[in-house]
Amino acid sequence: MEFSDVVAFLPILLKGAVVTVQITIGALLLSSLLGLVLALMKLSPFRALSLTASTIVNVIRGLPIIVQLFYIYFVIPELGIQLSAFQASIIGLGIAYSAYQAENFRAGIEAIDSGQIEAAKSIGMKSRLIMRRVVLPRPFASPCRPTATRRS
Repeated sequence: MEFSDVVAFLPILLKGAVVTVQITIGALLLSSLLGLVLALMKLSPFRALSLTASTIVNVIRGLPIIVQLFYIYFVIPELGIQLSAFQASIIGLGIAYSAYQAENFRAGIEAIDSGQIEAAKSIGMKSRLIMRRVVLPRPFASPCRPTATRRS
């Protein structure tokens, strides 16, 4: 193989790299959104929601990703839903990694100090406002950005 052969294939390789980045970004966005929904369902006080989310997360994590991708690409069209390879890859990877994202979000939410939640309740915040203003910003906070510290 000569250098001219490499140069001849370079445009094709660059197109493949661009598609890979597009799939990665799409799957990341989808998995983050689904993961957050699954984490909130898993932490729900309603047992039906919690069990449903736990079952979904365990099934998705238990199946190999390649099997999930094959089902989405080859079985879904048999049900009448036509997907391109690009769409199937984003959906498949997004669903596969949403279970892992759900566990990441759940752990981040459960790591919030109960004193912060009690303080929010003591000033009259409702549960949804506490989740939106106190709990959810913490898992998304940058580890490099300083947060409020306690005074002794």
